[in-house]
Parts: sequence; structure tokens; C-alpha cells
Amino acid sequence: MPWRAIFIWKIAFSLAIAGWIVDDARKNGRQLCYDYDALVYFFWPLVAPVYLFQTRGLKAFLTLLGFATLSIGVALGWGIATFIRKMS
Repeated sequence: MPWRAIFIWKIAFSLAIAGWIVDDARKNGRQLCYDYDALVYFFWPLVAPVYLFQTRGLKAFLTLLGFATLSIGVALGWGIATFIRKMS
């Protein structure tokens, strides 16, 4: 993958997770600390699982599996597109 695509993917994925957590907290009436969205954006690999296990218990594994599937799916799609382009 070109470095620009990786850079954009990391920013977009972090924004999506931070936005989802803030939106989920609002829907569930959960009070978050000031600037929690920035904390999630920069440290989502640590903060997102903690939030998920606090709010969902063991069902958090399903959401984490969804995040992993999304990430792997994008990388796999990019790899297939690159392979097809090189084969042409």
C-alpha cells in the first residue's frame, strides 16, 4: 500500500472510532469527560476496548471483531485491487 493511503486510512479509521464512541455514549446517556473524543482518537487501541467492556461486558468481543473485520476487509480489498492492476 502506498504511504499516503496508509496515512489517510489511519486518520479516517481513528476518526470513525472516536466518533462512534462519542455517539454511542450520547445515545446511551453516558457522561464522558471533557475532550474524551481526542483521547479516543489518539489512543483508540487502548481506550476503545476499555469503553466497550465497560458498556457492553463480554458482548464487547463482537464489536471488536467488527472493527477487526472492517480493517482487514479494507486491507484485503486494497490488496486485491493492487494485484488486479499489476496483472493487467
